[in-house]
Amino acid sequence: MLSRSDILEILVAEGQAQQDNWAMARAQREANWGTTAIVRGAIEITNVCRVNCDYCSMRQEVRRKAAAYYMTVPEILAAAECIRDSGVRVVFLQGGETPLTTRTVGVAMPAIRKLFNGC
Repeated sequence: MLSRSDILEILVAEGQAQQDNWAMARAQREANWGTTAIVRGAIEITNVCRVNCDYCSMRQEVRRKAAAYYMTVPEILAAAECIRDSGVRVVFLQGGETPLTTRTVGVAMPAIRKLFNGC
């Protein structure tokens, strides 16, 4: 287990030390997951959220600068169908946390599963 100071040293590394860290991370990634990538189709169903998490681009503070939107179930299904038709086998739904988002996903999810034959 790395200590806090070990982690900080890795994060601020430059030059050859940084290259060595990347090589070590790459080797670990390949040992655990191989060299293939999994492509996911992301559908951002809304940019509205009830919370204000510091890391999130959908937080209330940021969203106020852009027009709010909510995708409808038919819009979500059309996007999922485009993703499926492009050969991508994984769909990722993303959106702010709101009661409407939860209900919309609850309605859309069974139809998305059907589009992807249960995946």
